[in-house]
Amino acid sequence: MNSLLLFLLFLLLFLLPLSSPFTLLPTPTFIHVRVGKPTQSPLYGSWGPDPIWKPSREPTFTTLPPADHIRVTAPYDRVANYTTPGQYIQMKSGDKVSYLAIANSPQSATVSGELEFIVKKSESSEPLFSQDPTVEISQVLGEGFPISTIAGYGYDFPLATVVLLAIGTGIAPIKALIDADTLELSKVGNSGRRGILYYGVREEKDSLLEEAVVEEWEKKFNLDIRVCYSGNSGKRVTDVLRDECEDVFATPRNTGCVVCGTKELMESVKEVAKENGVLEGRVVSNF
Repeated sequence: MNSLLLFLLFLLLFLLPLSSPFTLLPTPTFIHVRVGKPTQSPLYGSWGPDPIWKPSREPTFTTLPPADHIRVTAPYDRVANYTTPGQYIQMKSGDKVSYLAIANSPQSATVSGELEFIVKKSESSEPLFSQDPTVEISQVLGEGFPISTIAGYGYDFPLATVVLLAIGTGIAPIKALIDADTLELSKVGNSGRRGILYYGVREEKDSLLEEAVVEEWEKKFNLDIRVCYSGNSGKRVTDVLRDECEDVFATPRNTGCVVCGTKELMESVKEVAKENGVLEGRVVSNF
C-alpha cells in the first residue's frame, strides 16, 4: 500500500508541470527602451536629410515695412532642384540656422538664378539682420505643396474653388504657388477655377502682401484676396472662414484648401472643411 501511494505521488509530481495551469513558463526577455527627447544636431534639427551647405554669393537684404522683417535674395547654383512651390531650404549664418520656404516661383528662379525668402527676426535668424552677414544655403528640401492631391483625377468632382490660407511669413510659399499658376487660376487659361486667399496678420502694418503684388495678382488671376486683421476684430483666419463658409463652400465637393502656417491653423482648417462637406484629403500643406 505504501509503495502504491509513493508511486502515485511520484506520478502526480511528474505530470503536474505538463498539465497544470500553473505550469512554469520560460523566463521572459525584457528589452529596455530609453524614453526621452531625441538627440538633435544644434545646426539642423531633425527635419529631412542633413543639409549640404554652400556659401551664398553676395546675397541682398531688403528691409520690409513690417518691423523685424527682411527679404533675402540669394544667387543659387542649384535652382534646377527647385521644382515645386512650397519647398524650402536651410540658411545658416554663424552657428544659427533658419528653415525658410522659397518665396519666388520655380519659373522665376530658373530665369534669375536666385531664390527669394521672407525672414522674420528671431533667435535663429538674428545673424541675418547684422551688417554684411556670411550666409550658407542648403540644398532644396521637401516635396512642396501636393497640388495633384486636390486637383488630380482621383476625385469624381473636379476642383472648382481653391481656398488658400496663410498667416505671417506663411505667405511666402503661397506667393510662389500663385505666381507659378500651379493652381491654374490664370484668367488667360480661363479654366473657370477660382481662388480665395485668406491672409492673417495682427494689424495692417504687419502685412507682407505688397500692393504691387496684389495688383498684379488681381490683374492676372481669378483670385479674391481677403486680408484678416486679428488685432482689430479679435478674429483669426479660421474664424473669418467660418463666417463666410456659405460662400466659400457653396460647392464643397468641388473645393480644396491649401494651408501654410502653424499646425493649429492646419487642424482648424481641416475641421471647418470637414464640417462643410469638403472631401477628406482635399486639405493640404507643404509640411
